[in-house]
Amino acid sequence: MNRYRALPAMNKILEIHPAGGEGTRRDEVDPLTQSTRVIAITSGKGGVGKTNITTNLGIALASRGARVCIFDADTSLANINILMGLTPRHTLEHLLEGEKTLDDIILDGPKGVKIVPAASGIAEYAQLDETRHWRLVEALRSLEERFDYLLIDTAAGVGETVLRFVQSAQRVVVVISPEPTSLTDAFALIRVLKRRGFDRPIHVLVNMVLNYTNSMEVFKRFEAAAKKYLHVQVHYLGYIPRDEAVGKAVAQQRPVLLETPDSVASRCFVTLADVLSKQPKEGVGGPVFSEYWHKRWQEDRLRAESAGKEPPPAEPSPPGYTSGHTPKHILGPSPEFFSGKPTAPPATEYTPKEAQRILLNWIAEESTTGQEAAAFLHPLIEAFEQRFHDLPCDLRQIVVLLSRSPRLNETEFRDLIFTLESHYEKRFRHPLRSLESRMVKLLADIRNSEELGRQLILQLKEQHGPSLCRAIFSLPAEIVSMIRDEELDKETLAFLIEGLSAIYQERYGALPCSHEARAMLENLQSLVQRLDRQEHALEDSLLRLGRFIEESLAGKSDPEPPSELPESPS
Repeated sequence: MNRYRALPAMNKILEIHPAGGEGTRRDEVDPLTQSTRVIAITSGKGGVGKTNITTNLGIALASRGARVCIFDADTSLANINILMGLTPRHTLEHLLEGEKTLDDIILDGPKGVKIVPAASGIAEYAQLDETRHWRLVEALRSLEERFDYLLIDTAAGVGETVLRFVQSAQRVVVVISPEPTSLTDAFALIRVLKRRGFDRPIHVLVNMVLNYTNSMEVFKRFEAAAKKYLHVQVHYLGYIPRDEAVGKAVAQQRPVLLETPDSVASRCFVTLADVLSKQPKEGVGGPVFSEYWHKRWQEDRLRAESAGKEPPPAEPSPPGYTSGHTPKHILGPSPEFFSGKPTAPPATEYTPKEAQRILLNWIAEESTTGQEAAAFLHPLIEAFEQRFHDLPCDLRQIVVLLSRSPRLNETEFRDLIFTLESHYEKRFRHPLRSLESRMVKLLADIRNSEELGRQLILQLKEQHGPSLCRAIFSLPAEIVSMIRDEELDKETLAFLIEGLSAIYQERYGALPCSHEARAMLENLQSLVQRLDRQEHALEDSLLRLGRFIEESLAGKSDPEPPSELPESPS
């Protein structure tokens, strides 16, 4: 029973009390009577299950009767579409260009959940012309009126798009896992938010843990680091355990809440929905989401107009930075802090070259793990990208390293390729491969698999129906040849003949037959007609013969003899 203690623990930490007292039933909390809630679900590091949490949480809220819309704001991978088995035909770009309406681009997910694909375009288009800006604002206002929950699935890290989406939300959920790199990256995210003046409560959801006790251990380490180095109070929201059912559901492209609703992870998602639906209304209400993007657009526009008059306001420098020097605490707490190991004292100030030498020596040490080095380098690379809008290494080399990386399994490698193709098509407005080349590859892939070929034919039949059959079987001889080549049993052939005969009779009013059978039928019809005529003649002769006999017996003189009887048919 200990693994299901999440709801009381969550309510205690968040100081949540059910409306109406302890005896209030779950179905008495009506989310439809509450204002729209915009919740950003984010993380400092990828691979912590953020998108999976967003998907199942949305379904759990929708199962309670709430109207839920998910913003797919992850520019790296379209995981929301993959998890729900959806293929978007249009994106936010089509709406902002005036080509499609809001209803045209929204995807229908399970349990009534709606998805806005490629919603990360908000951050890009918020800085463009006035026409597209007002299309965006009107669309966001419409969503605020139509839905009870707007769940924003952001990308991982501290990129500008991620930060803007987090700042636009009324509530923020940071997803972490027990891995030290997850904790250090989440710490870096909260640090950047603090630098930008973000003062709303930050809730932490611990994923991939053994149980509630394990989740509290991870949260306490993270909470201590936030208090000690950032003076920020984070709040425990709940946990999702490591569950095999989650991996199986992802492989089936199905949310675990629908695939195995009785699993431990599914129960925790339901509990998480309960907690969010019972949170107080403070800070909820009004078109906050649309107003944020409208204000950002105005600020960006004013900054662009005054660019030639005075320099734009600079971002405030984080504590520990000195002009011409690296920060005293580059990452704040070290990975050892989150792993429970003793922490080293803060470093002194170094010049960039000195810091580089120390860092290279530290990476070369045998005691330094790959996770520790990655946790240190990741914020540096992101800072470089934000400052110079590029990456500090050769892109071709990155591709080669990714192809060799043991961290990518077959599924992740395939998803990465699909994502690159999607971004290629979006940028250059045409597919990466021509239709002919894709057809050739598809035929090569199914050449040795009869089952794959059968599935392809069934899908084509479902999409195109009779027009496809007419294209395949253009000549009657081809149909006959196909039936002759197939090893059909007697019953199947009889069924085909019966069906074709019924169609023939329905169309032409008679059953189909051969020339010999038709000639024999005509002869039989002629013979029946002759018999009918002779039968009538015979009846007439018999009547006259009867009158002759009666007249003879009556003594009538010279009775008229009857005519000859008709000949019998040959």
